[in-house]
Amino acid sequence: MADTDYARLTAGGAGFSSLITQKRGRGRPLGSTSGGHSWSTRYEIKCQRCGSLATVKKASARWCGDKCRNAASNRAKQEQARNSDPRPCRWCGTVYAPEYGSLRTHYCTTECRDAATRKVRSGSSHRRRAEKFGCEYQPVSKWRVFDRDGWSCYLCGRDTPKELSGTTEPNAPELEHVVPLAKGGAHSYENVRCACRRCNRAKGSGLLEG
Repeated sequence: MADTDYARLTAGGAGFSSLITQKRGRGRPLGSTSGGHSWSTRYEIKCQRCGSLATVKKASARWCGDKCRNAASNRAKQEQARNSDPRPCRWCGTVYAPEYGSLRTHYCTTECRDAATRKVRSGSSHRRRAEKFGCEYQPVSKWRVFDRDGWSCYLCGRDTPKELSGTTEPNAPELEHVVPLAKGGAHSYENVRCACRRCNRAKGSGLLEG
């Protein structure tokens, strides 16, 4: 520390406060524009809601304060709710009106959203495994396979209800490869069947006997 700085510190008063401010790099008092620092610049705008003039920190500001900003936000949500028409669910096809007028809602319930998410993840898993073993890969809809096979396990004949899909129940429906990917089988409609979770786990990467 320089001798002059030490003298100002020991003297106290205004010199002490000014020195600490400079050492910590704090901004200048509100309204000061000296030094060309951006934090001291203020802008005058016209509020887009009430029309009054206001002094703000950002040139891109549109509202004079929190009251006008919140009121404008609530009005935008109400307009969005009025303009949102009923739409079919992307998963089950049920026509519904989105809650709170959200135009970004694509599923009627959280169950449909989660089921669609599981489908995407499942497809990604099969794709990665097919690439790992160098097998043929085709996009396969497990729902088409389950409908084709009558929602029953092709190994034991047990019913596999749709509502159990994605669960850990023994009779939950799952895609099963007749010739496993690890044995060179393709991920295609010809090589997949509907199987219950118990049989799918028991068969694993083995081949059917006979």
